[in-house]
Parts: sequence; structure tokens; C-alpha cells
Amino acid sequence: MKRTYVALVIIIAVAAIGIGVYLSITNLFVDSQVSQFANRLNSTGLSATIMGSSPDDILSPLGCRRLSVDGEWVSVFVYSDSFSAEADALRLSPDGGCYNGGGFLGFGTTTCVDWVDFAHFYMNQNLIVLYVGHNSTLQSYLQNILGPQFAGYSG
Repeated sequence: MKRTYVALVIIIAVAAIGIGVYLSITNLFVDSQVSQFANRLNSTGLSATIMGSSPDDILSPLGCRRLSVDGEWVSVFVYSDSFSAEADALRLSPDGGCYNGGGFLGFGTTTCVDWVDFAHFYMNQNLIVLYVGHNSTLQSYLQNILGPQFAGYSG
């Protein structure tokens, strides 16, 4: 009985350490990807500052960080690879207002958002970037860096 208890404690400790290491490595990867993106924005003359984790986790990324870009909020969703980003992008409605969470055989929860301004989604490799606003200069820079908007307001 005592040996079983000790073995169980050891297994739990090893699992907890493994989870902690995985989360640390994941956060380092996410922070590195967001930092590289912020540097690309800064190299264009914009002022991009990483503000921390973002509460805008409507998608299913490894992690999400919020940037302040010339006073505008931009959310950066980081994925392990471009295939994961593309799969998540396909779950967004064309207007960027709804996200189908998937689920068993595609029947899952759909989340819809009433954005406070126009939503614009961009994707490049393993990043999906969300800008909610109407600053056409910032939109042009995002499009030049990331490519054309794939979901959101198109007017």
C-alpha cells in the first residue's frame, strides 16, 4: 500500500513537471513568434508594443498576444504550424462574426461576436492576426506584411 502511494506521488510529480515544461516551451514559442511580428511592424515605421496575453481567444491557437500598434489594438494568434492556422481560419465566417468550434463530426458550438468596430482577419504562415477598427493605414501595413484579409468587413 505504501509503495503504491509513493509510486503514485512520483507519477503525478513527473507529469506535473512535464506539463510545466511543455507550457514553458509553448509560451516561449508564442512570445518569439509575436516578437518577430512586432519587429516587422516596427521596421515599417509603426510603433508596435507587446501588451501581454489577449482575452480575444475566440480561435484555438497555441497562444494569443495583444499588441498596441500606434495606439490601435491588434491580436496575434499563434499556431504550431500553417496547417493548424489554416484549419482554424476555415472555421471563421466570411464576415469574421462567427466561429464554428467544430466538435464531433463538425457539430459543435458556434460563437458569434458583435465587434465594436469592423473586424479584419489576416493570416500568414502560422499566424492569424485580428484588427478591430477602421484605420486604413494600419490595414494597409497589415496587408503588406501578412497578405490580403481573409475574413471580416470588406466594405
